[in-house]
Amino acid sequence: MKLQMVIVTFLLGVLLLFTACGEKEKSAVIEIVDGIECVHCSTSPKYPKKTVTFEEELAIGEEDEKGEIILFQPSSYLVDSDGNIYISDRSDQKIKVFNSEGKYLRFFGQEGSGPGEFQSIGRMYWLPDERMAVIDYRGRRTSFFTKDGEFINSFQWKTFLGSIYLTTDSTLTCEESLFGSENQLFIKRFNFNGEEILNYGEFTAPGFKMIRSGEMAFAISLPYDPKSVFTGDFKKHWIYHCLNSDYLIEVYDQNGKLFRKIDRPYEPVPFTEKDKEDYIMSFADRDDNPVFQKMAKEVELPSIKTITERMIVDEQSNLWLVTNEEKEEGGKTFTAYDIFDKDGYYYARVWSDINPGLFANGKMYSYHVDEETELRVLKRYKVVWGK
Repeated sequence: MKLQMVIVTFLLGVLLLFTACGEKEKSAVIEIVDGIECVHCSTSPKYPKKTVTFEEELAIGEEDEKGEIILFQPSSYLVDSDGNIYISDRSDQKIKVFNSEGKYLRFFGQEGSGPGEFQSIGRMYWLPDERMAVIDYRGRRTSFFTKDGEFINSFQWKTFLGSIYLTTDSTLTCEESLFGSENQLFIKRFNFNGEEILNYGEFTAPGFKMIRSGEMAFAISLPYDPKSVFTGDFKKHWIYHCLNSDYLIEVYDQNGKLFRKIDRPYEPVPFTEKDKEDYIMSFADRDDNPVFQKMAKEVELPSIKTITERMIVDEQSNLWLVTNEEKEEGGKTFTAYDIFDKDGYYYARVWSDINPGLFANGKMYSYHVDEETELRVLKRYKVVWGK
């Protein structure tokens, strides 16, 4: 009799354990629609108490240890497997290299139109073998360098190519923009001769307000205008897409096939009078031409904000969706980040006053604008998770 009671108690305990685990894991409802996995997440994340803190470890500013100015207009940046930091400088079209301690080492590239030179240096990306691909917007080409900065080759664009979301040793998956009466936006894969080898499809291009003044045409971006937002998981070779007027994330595999959709209930954020004032004031310093200020005042402003303007993927293949929700605490502005794991589950929602830019080697890198000098400083942070 006692043995039976022990067995029953044991089985009941196991049943309760599995039930509890099942409830913990049940943060989404999964259904298959036309062969696509649809992950319907709940309003609350799987770990609602999860927090993250970014602890500053390193700062790279305009001056080196001797007080000599080395960064004038720092732009994009990369980190290699040894922790060396590569920062592009738009002022002199050079890529400047710092070691993991922030010491300035060398530069490569320069302004010009010859091999290994740039006219308008853009984003930088690693290939799997740590060759570097660098976009030159004005030169309309992509150049390749060794990790040490030695120029290898380049290819000229046949159309206009933008941000790169995936790389292999022989291909780039990136945006292609076609400009005309109606702008078009595609995600395509190209080889290193600039030849198209895969088309993911057409997506929603950013909106602009245009006006002509004499013989010149001017354009400004529209605030919180519906558009396609992308990011790539370089490890899994996935492309994430969100048409940011809806909380719906599409996931494409390495063959360009849509295999997953992620959604969750979401209350849109209102576009306030203060937002309107901030938008107009953002053009107040554009004294190079008063046309921009006039255009900003004539833009038809939205009543609500879009879901996101940016997404990134961390080293664990978690997707960070940067929402347009903000709150003020202690004189700082905090932004809400919705984090989804590699299976599409709504993992956590964290608030931070630091905008994550790049995750590499277990660290996070982000620009900070110095309040006194108004110069950009690249900082490295230790990532500390709380339960």
